[in-house]
Amino acid sequence: MLAVGRIGGNLNQIARWLNRAMLAGHTDLDALTVARRLLTIERQLAQIIEAARRC
Repeated sequence: MLAVGRIGGNLNQIARWLNRAMLAGHTDLDALTVARRLLTIERQLAQIIEAARRC
């Protein structure tokens, strides 16, 4: 769970970077790709956390 928390912290930093980039008008394909990948990772982490709670 500690590792998942650290990953979540890193994802939060990336999400903040993405939000700043989009506010500055940098909505190129790379930023959108990062956003999609963050969403995928977030969903996977939620599944890991849920599975750990059931144990």
